Amino acid sequence: MKHLSICFVLSIILLSDVANATKKRDFGLNIFWNKFKRDYHKKYSSHDEEHRRREIFRKNLKRIQEHNAKFAKGESTYRMIINKFADLDANEVPKGLKRW
Repeated sequence: MKHLSICFVLSIILLSDVANATKKRDFGLNIFWNKFKRDYHKKYSSHDEEHRRREIFRKNLKRIQEHNAKFAKGESTYRMIINKFADLDANEVPKGLKRW
């Protein structure tokens, strides 16, 4: 029974650590997301639309960060930045612009 109690306590601690890591990651994303919306005057028609755009932004931000890590190691010749298209998926980027 004592072994079961220890496992339960360790499980609670692990879940708490996962929840804290998620909050910290979301906090960092929220900083970038809110700055992006402010800098590019982004407004969305509904909460659902904003949630969808935030998820696209999150994926694009991750792609940018991964690419720039390669740039820092000399594995790429250019850096990527967040721009006014960061809340669009590849199919929505205006024609004539490079898609990733």
